[in-house]
Amino acid sequence: MRLGGMPVGDLLVVFAVLAPAIAAACSGGLALQTSRGARRRVATSVITTLGLVLGVLAFHRVLVDWLALLAEIGPPIAVSFRFEAARQRRGLPPG
Repeated sequence: MRLGGMPVGDLLVVFAVLAPAIAAACSGGLALQTSRGARRRVATSVITTLGLVLGVLAFHRVLVDWLALLAEIGPPIAVSFRFEAARQRRGLPPG
């Protein structure tokens, strides 16, 4: 399957998506296993199936506005957190 780019670029995109997907399935499975007591294989399968269903239904498109908002306010908040951390390292009160 070609995504419209160079074959090496397409392969890199697949790897870039695959790693977080596997990590999400594993960590979601562990969370379900810990919170509900499900067996590891069942819990990971439930999380993987849920992710597959949400992906097929294009649920991510519902979140585009929210992600755009986070992208807009994230950097200014990070800068203010950085200044606050520097103030606290110098022993100044929060402010």
